[in-house]
This record gives sequence, structure tokens and C-alpha cells, in this order.
Amino acid sequence: EMPPAALDHYLGAYYDAMAAHLGPDGHLVIEWMARLLDRDLPLKIVPANIVCCWGVAHHTGSMWEAIDHVAGCVAEDGMLLLAIYNRTKHSGTWLTIKRIYNWAPAPIKKLLLLGFHTKTFTSLMLHGQNPRRFLQQYVKNRGMSYFRDVEDWLGGLPYEYASVDEVRSYLA
Repeated sequence: EMPPAALDHYLGAYYDAMAAHLGPDGHLVIEWMARLLDRDLPLKIVPANIVCCWGVAHHTGSMWEAIDHVAGCVAEDGMLLLAIYNRTKHSGTWLTIKRIYNWAPAPIKKLLLLGFHTKTFTSLMLHGQNPRRFLQQYVKNRGMSYFRDVEDWLGGLPYEYASVDEVRSYLA
């Protein structure tokens, strides 16, 4: 946890560094991609001042091991920007939903998706928001389609989570 202005500063530096790797079409050129569960990962790369592991470690099936490996890539006095699912009172419920979704046959999955979308768009309209504008802004704000994100929420396994205090204690 850090003040929003500090996070904006570090994320700005991260995005500036990424911009140096943009191809002519404006897409990020990934020259090297790490496997978070590779125990030799910290030995394979030069430690970096800013390491970003955003929305990935909690989908590996071995979140703490992945966090260990990526933390080992951070230079002394560097910063790890880590985004994982936060432990909430609903975390166990979401795990159950994901398991049901993955177990369900395709027609049931479609019904679950339809129910989720109906709830979302009804709520938007009841609050005076335009669903089309919401979808357009969603891609800009999240970097992925709302529909893809919902599939991840409903069915994204593996699914692990931790509180800020759990992560801090682990990395201390």
C-alpha cells in the first residue's frame, strides 16, 4: 500500500519504460517473458529497479512460489508492484462460483454469463449509466474487454488470494 500519487509515479515510470519497447503498430514488443514458477528466474535476469507482476501470480496455482521468484528479480532498494486478488469475506464464495462454472456444461456457462451480464447492465441503467459507454471505457481502463474479464471472474482457475498483511508478512 502506498499513497496514490506515489503509485502513479512508479506506474508512470513503468509505462514509460514499456513505451520504449512499443512496435510500429503501438503494441508492446515482449522480448523475453518469464515463467513465474521457474525457480531459476532470479538467476536468469538482471535485477530490476521496478518489477511489475500484475494480475498473474494468483492464477499460477502456486501463488507464494511465484511471488518468491518475482521478488527475487527486484534490485536492492527496488520496488515490486504486485497485484493479486485481495482476501475478502467473499473469496471463498468466488472460489466456489469458479469451480461450479468450470464444472458446468456449455449451456449452463452461457446462462451464468447471461445472468451476470443482466445484473451488471441492469444496475448500470438503474444508476443512470450508459452500458455502451461503460463497455467503451472498460477497455480503456482495464486493458481488456469486459466480457473477457467476466469469464475470468466466473471461471478463472487457479484462483488464490491473500490480504495485504499476509503479503507483507510473507515478503518481510
